[in-house]
Amino acid sequence: MKPIHVVKKLPIGDEQSPCRPLLSREGRFLQEVIDTILDNLDNNKFEVPVLAQKVYLSVSQLNRRLKKLVNASPGQLIRDIRLQIAADLLAKDAASVGVIAFNVGYQNHTHFCRSFKRRYRCSPSEYARAKRGSVGSLRENGKILRNDGKHRVWGIP
Repeated sequence: MKPIHVVKKLPIGDEQSPCRPLLSREGRFLQEVIDTILDNLDNNKFEVPVLAQKVYLSVSQLNRRLKKLVNASPGQLIRDIRLQIAADLLAKDAASVGVIAFNVGYQNHTHFCRSFKRRYRCSPSEYARAKRGSVGSLRENGKILRNDGKHRVWGIP
């Protein structure tokens, strides 16, 4: 799966921005999908059929377009964005894991922890401790966990 970088709003034609504007139809479509997911992030009932309806496509059309653009299904994209936002919140916010899970659309704390661990290869609380300065909890056989290219795991300098 290609890495997906979540950006709330991509600048279009902003001269002071270091980013190139996205002018392609695919870029605008992908930005619309990401914005829709972010706008519904805390809605635990937000699923693929709702996303497809909001971007005016059938579920199968949405699936085909996202597979072509980012090599991910709509469900994977929603989950990846939720987990990426959760990781950012865990690194910066002192809120509990349960509160953060709820804020990114997970109703079940256990399901969130299982999904987070599958994606980042550590529990949300271990991730938060590591990002806030206690790296020791992320050692595995004496090695600090790093990105293996297959999973998008944060790098620890």
